[in-house]
Amino acid sequence: MKYIARHMLICLFFSLAHQHAYSEDNLNAAKNSSVEKGAVIAAGTCAACHGTDGIALVPSYPNLAGQHKGYIEKQLNHFKSGTRVNAIMNAMAAPLSAEDISNVSEFYEAQSSAPGNPINENLFNSGRKLFAVGDRDRGIPACSGCHSPNGKGIYPNYPSIAGQSATYSSSQLMLFKRGERINTMMQTVAKHLTDADIEALAAYTSSLN
Repeated sequence: MKYIARHMLICLFFSLAHQHAYSEDNLNAAKNSSVEKGAVIAAGTCAACHGTDGIALVPSYPNLAGQHKGYIEKQLNHFKSGTRVNAIMNAMAAPLSAEDISNVSEFYEAQSSAPGNPINENLFNSGRKLFAVGDRDRGIPACSGCHSPNGKGIYPNYPSIAGQSATYSSSQLMLFKRGERINTMMQTVAKHLTDADIEALAAYTSSLN
């Protein structure tokens, strides 16, 4: 009887262990499946501007490789709803389902982020100071507080801006400054930035790797 009970316990242990392993395998397979589905969407819808691997083909478009999934999802949903206005992206996001948005966001998060761009010596130091500590006298907080000291952003809602094109980053800061891109925090910060501040910040964050 003791032998039977012990045998049943051993069987139960291995059964539970197998179920746990099976669940892990299923989760990994599901994740891989999401990335693969996202890759198909990216290739058919996004690659012409953002590149097949999420590295943009021209500097006026953002790099998406390595960007946080939650941030990409949020922006795509804003484009889809019209909360964020951009004629090209509004049209691209309109037909995407919630699953499509989740999958393509997961695909881009899984890609290797862009390497830092060459340092602009004329702008690097002023951009680094604003990024790291801000300017209290002018009401400018440190960018690193939300985007982290290395520019990779605090997961999942604050985006990575490290290695992002200076052209793209400066254009977005100008949109925030003019109130044309809606985000209360960023509008509050950007309204205190001069054009020279924006140029310096964009150059500095572009150099981060």
